[in-house]
Amino acid sequence: MKLKKKLAAIALAASVMAVPVLTESIPLLHFSNTVASATYYGEVTIDDVVYKLYENYGVYYAFVTGVAPDCDTVTIQNSISYNEKTYVVQAITPLIDINITKLDIRAVNIVNIDKITNSGNLQEVIIPETVTEENAENIIEKYGSVINAMSGDNLTINGVELCTFSDDNTTEPELGHIFKKAIYKHFLAMPDFSNMYTERYVEYVVKNNTKPGDSDIKKAIKLHDWLDNHVTYNPLTTSDERDHVNASVFLHHEDEESGYKDGFYTVCDGYARAYKLLMDKAGVTCKKVYGKSKYGNSAHAWNIVEINGRWYYIDSTWDDYEDNESGVRYDYFLRAKNDLNHSMYTYRIYISDEEISKDEINLPTYSIKTLGDVDDDENDNGLANALDLKYFKENLKYFKENDKRISEVQRANADINFDGKADENDIKIMEKYFDSVIGDVNCNGVVDDNDKKMLVDVIHYGYFISPQGFEEMPSSEHMRRGDIDMDGDLDQDDVSAIQDLINKDIHTSKRGFLEGIRLYLTR
Repeated sequence: MKLKKKLAAIALAASVMAVPVLTESIPLLHFSNTVASATYYGEVTIDDVVYKLYENYGVYYAFVTGVAPDCDTVTIQNSISYNEKTYVVQAITPLIDINITKLDIRAVNIVNIDKITNSGNLQEVIIPETVTEENAENIIEKYGSVINAMSGDNLTINGVELCTFSDDNTTEPELGHIFKKAIYKHFLAMPDFSNMYTERYVEYVVKNNTKPGDSDIKKAIKLHDWLDNHVTYNPLTTSDERDHVNASVFLHHEDEESGYKDGFYTVCDGYARAYKLLMDKAGVTCKKVYGKSKYGNSAHAWNIVEINGRWYYIDSTWDDYEDNESGVRYDYFLRAKNDLNHSMYTYRIYISDEEISKDEINLPTYSIKTLGDVDDDENDNGLANALDLKYFKENLKYFKENDKRISEVQRANADINFDGKADENDIKIMEKYFDSVIGDVNCNGVVDDNDKKMLVDVIHYGYFISPQGFEEMPSSEHMRRGDIDMDGDLDQDDVSAIQDLINKDIHTSKRGFLEGIRLYLTR
């Protein structure tokens, strides 16, 4: 009997069509008996599908191991006939570097589908189940290895939309509404699909939020703002694995059923990963940095970016308000190492990703906090004021010639438009945003206690007392001059700021100046 089986195996092997063996991984563990009890009958190609054939105690099995070269559409049957034997298709083993657009497995009662690597454009999959919202999660779990191999502009399962992209990335990538929640929940199990989706989404964000010719600083601001408006810091946990992958910002979505407000969530690691992806796609050098808090020793991640040869820290996590409707801030945008060291949320750098050495991550010594502070006067606490503008004009020659009398920090602070130079263009911007009438609420040409009193009255009562003793409503010009910090409201912050103007004879607030510069840079 053993001799007959051996001769039959030899005869079969001789008659089998010769095709490349795409994998050596044969999942014989799907058999109920031992590997030693299975007899291998060879490899055969039927209708462009490559099978390996086995017999185990009189039961004949076929394992899909590949497809024929240049095959576009593949249909796998529940069983195949060969040499008067019927082989039940037991599993699809790893298919490496296939190149198909459609996979039809509707007739297959498959026990297992191992990983598929599609080097082509697999866009359409046909399965035996009917696709409904009720069984969408089961489908994603069962066929995750197949979905993981899909790529292209329009992906469908049984004709139902799985995911859609525009070919030029001008419209937002869209997950099919039936599969959306299941993908959000199980995207970690489909890393290739998740990375493909993330890459396409990143392309969409960069293309639709930046323009050709934008400066690096414009890109940095616009992508920082998009990120903080799109996602919210996860308020419930920092240990969710979905928050620690590149796809986090783009695929970790929660709703009220899971105890969240509807929206996208991540933690610091997700913010830092996403910002690096966005900046890389925009062509701006950006690296991810890890550290530990000085308070509580908790871990944290953020970024460093290079703008015109100068390195800055950007922490999108701490710039994101808990409620995205409140907008974003710039307290941790384009900062120096010393800025972080003096913050209550400061972080002690202790480790970095593979592309940064420990020396490199200490680079950032420049900060937007001191932008405009060109006279290097330690007594003004880094605050830009009219004296800086005067100093800049008087020493413009030295700024432009890289004279040693001007330090590199001063030159960086004078580069208002972030073009890598300190010149007349920067002076023009400073002149525009150092408005000499800001704080002169009563319009008499000076900023003094009378302006402060008028501002306090308007804030508290909605009117002020005129020199003639009448109650008057403030005009739009009064309001403009009283909005010292240029945030659109008259409040206690403006009262504090006007006191600074009175004490120091400074005709602008630091916050207002930086906001003006930010608007200028992104217009």
